[in-house]
Amino acid sequence: MISVNADGDQGVGSAFHVGDGVFVTARHVVEGMVSCHIELDSYRLMRLAEDATRALGYGELAPMPIKPLPHPNPDKDVAVFSMPSLASLPAVPLGDHLDDWITDHDFVLNEVLVLGFPPIPLSKKNVLFATRAQINAVVDLINVDHVHFIVSATARGGFSGGVVLSEWGVALGIVTSSLLKNGLPEELGYLTVLTVEPILECLAAHGLLPVALALQWDGLFTASTEHFGVPAKSWAHSWIETDRDGHRARISFATPDEGARQQMAEALIALPGFEGETELVGTAKHVWNYHGDYGKSEAPLEYARTTLTAILLAQGYLPVDRPIISTGSLDEPAFVDLLGNIDSIEQ
Repeated sequence: MISVNADGDQGVGSAFHVGDGVFVTARHVVEGMVSCHIELDSYRLMRLAEDATRALGYGELAPMPIKPLPHPNPDKDVAVFSMPSLASLPAVPLGDHLDDWITDHDFVLNEVLVLGFPPIPLSKKNVLFATRAQINAVVDLINVDHVHFIVSATARGGFSGGVVLSEWGVALGIVTSSLLKNGLPEELGYLTVLTVEPILECLAAHGLLPVALALQWDGLFTASTEHFGVPAKSWAHSWIETDRDGHRARISFATPDEGARQQMAEALIALPGFEGETELVGTAKHVWNYHGDYGKSEAPLEYARTTLTAILLAQGYLPVDRPIISTGSLDEPAFVDLLGNIDSIEQ
């Protein structure tokens, strides 16, 4: 990846394909740049994307302009971009190790493969650079929420945005800024790898989750849930969830109130484009998919959400911020006992 700043100076970084023509890089590689381009080397052109690139008029090493989209949180060193013409390139699978599942000793001394494009002096062109390394430490930084891995390889400019593959053939994370102090050269710092969770967040925020990832995470990074119950007692027994993951639009709801449930189902039936399914999760989770034009689904989905919300509000339920959830029948002994216990604790 080649970036050009306002002074006309060029910088080199890396990026990797996660599927469907969507690529991931480091935010600092592209942020504030006047222009950004990616290059394909001759191997990838000939073996992986020859037909697609030639059909579009790209020759060997021809730079392709991109429009990077940064993570919504400026403290998170991740950006993504889409190149649909390169969707046929093999994708790097992202690991499923979310932050909450990682302890300080997980992954330590595991073998990894670091891939990127650090410039090699006197080389005629940028070439893929691969190095084996070990994970030396798992750290939490004071300026970023997510887990970082310290890797034994030398930190080099141009590795930024590159992928680090684990022993299991999945992406451990993305190379970010070298950890150093007092303005020392990058090579004197620690090679730092940001874990996959902010990558998934960034992809979801821009509607660029590849189909495989959208199905794998099933709304975890894209869905928005509202809870309804009794705010004074901090518990809820009903919820509405909307989800647009870049490929599908759907609305789900659950409530133990049979009357409200019937009204909500009838309301969705009356809305054009929605078709319902019932998936058993505990008592019942009602999932309604929007089968109209996905690109125009935001407005119908919002209208459906406000319609279902109005039904719950009319039944006397109010929004709850941090609820204890139950979707069991209001008359079930276990549910009555639960509410009784919550009441006694809060009193």
